Amino acid sequence: GRDFSYFSWSVDFNNSNRSNSEGEDVNFQNSTALIRYAVGREFSLFARAGQSSNSFASNSNSNNNGVFYTFGGQWQPSHRFRLEAGYGNNRFVTVEITPFNRLHWITTYSNNDIGLNTGDTWNTRLNYNTRRTVWSLSYNEQTLTTQQLLLELQTRTATLVFINPDTNQIQFQDIQFNTLLPTLVDDVFISKRAGLSVSFKTGKSNISADIFRIQRTFELSGVEEEVKGVSGSWNWSFVRRSNFSLRSSWQKSESDGINAFSDKRFNISARITRNILSRLNGSVEYRYVDQRSENDLNSYSENRITANLSLRF
Repeated sequence: GRDFSYFSWSVDFNNSNRSNSEGEDVNFQNSTALIRYAVGREFSLFARAGQSSNSFASNSNSNNNGVFYTFGGQWQPSHRFRLEAGYGNNRFVTVEITPFNRLHWITTYSNNDIGLNTGDTWNTRLNYNTRRTVWSLSYNEQTLTTQQLLLELQTRTATLVFINPDTNQIQFQDIQFNTLLPTLVDDVFISKRAGLSVSFKTGKSNISADIFRIQRTFELSGVEEEVKGVSGSWNWSFVRRSNFSLRSSWQKSESDGINAFSDKRFNISARITRNILSRLNGSVEYRYVDQRSENDLNSYSENRITANLSLRF
């Protein structure tokens, strides 16, 4: 009937397994069902239920398995404001505002009894755009493993090959230096990350900068890690078919516990890429890395020159 069109629903299931030759295996499993009913144009009611079943070695109380439920509603009087709240054994409040077209802000506060990250958690993101700049401020909390973060960073730090829409030519671009790795152990950890980034675009150049702070708490050992740093890049299309990029970053990593350390790392690279032929591209890069540590075994410096040719078939 006509009233059925006011209903919407969704079902999600996520399962992740990791087997360790030494130590306890890690399993994350979560299933959720949601049903929503629209009460007019501005209001809607929802009910959410599911089950969380996670298994990993831990000496904290950040994870509780079981059935969770949330009942609540949403009020969205316009596309510029949205308020959603739910109550149950997993509670939350989300506020999303867009006071004008260039500014968008969304914040969620959660208090969960069931699942990962139990207790109070915050997630927020603020984006502001101008004609030439993009500003972003963010904070998030999540539970991860070293392997999950390795895959995420591998995706973010790989060399991208993309088509420049202005020239219709292939270009290369490194996303960022891969320097945010935690201690490489078979352990689950809670990550809290705050960051501020800005990018500026001119006719032929793109300049970006980022400042961040990450706090990690390992579930089994209880070790605390902190990583903070800054990074920046400059991309310049100085002539047709050619691009120059300059990137640099600095970070400080500290950890307590039995294997405590304090490292400082500096990176800088310069690269020239050239679209030689329609299917042939080349690049030359110089990269310098310098790491200073309280442990002499972790201190090193590196100079590297890399030449690359890529042919598309």
